[in-house]
Amino acid sequence: MEIINVLDREFKYEVIIKRSNKNVYLRIKDGVLVFTTPKRLNIDFIKNMILKNYNSLTKTLDKVIEVTNTIHLFGCEYKVEIVKSNLNTIRIDNDKFYIHTKKEDKSYIEKIVTSFYAKNLSEFVNLNELEIKNKFKIDFDIEYTYKKASSYYGECMPKRKKIIFSTNLCKYDKYYILSVIYHEYAHFFYSGHNRSFYNLLESLFPNYYKTQSNLRKIKYNDVF
Repeated sequence: MEIINVLDREFKYEVIIKRSNKNVYLRIKDGVLVFTTPKRLNIDFIKNMILKNYNSLTKTLDKVIEVTNTIHLFGCEYKVEIVKSNLNTIRIDNDKFYIHTKKEDKSYIEKIVTSFYAKNLSEFVNLNELEIKNKFKIDFDIEYTYKKASSYYGECMPKRKKIIFSTNLCKYDKYYILSVIYHEYAHFFYSGHNRSFYNLLESLFPNYYKTQSNLRKIKYNDVF
């Protein structure tokens, strides 16, 4: 990785030579400009390419800079500490979220965090399953799946008796997580979001509307 100064701003960059490319491509990965090119690039070419895309590049990079070094679990905020280790594990101590990792690659660490969230969310769902089933008077087994998703909190497949939960849900307060679990359970009775669907939710989870409204207002800016 190299550093170049353009218009009094430093940019980290790297050049990847890919012979199969016909053109030079520029992208940003983890705050670094990555040039993928069929041949070697001289410094003037790199500077000119940055200048041509200066506004869009700085705008994207500034968004990356805004990312904090904090993370949330069940509504609590923790400071993240990355620890190089021969194990992949996570330890919480007071206000610190220690991520022990074999590799210091961000995408690799993100998988460790996702797995940690999936485990904790699964334990929380299992802990509350019997009580919620009794309220809904459900007597069949339900399959739960946990995966990283940013477009939804949960998804129910009534015919398959299956619910998918986003691991990101584990970031929120347990009361909000419960509201999502109830929401997905209600889909075993109503596939759509009609009045009967919400009436059922309000009867079994009082203040559901207000809870969901508050949940949608929460925006975490976590590093992972």
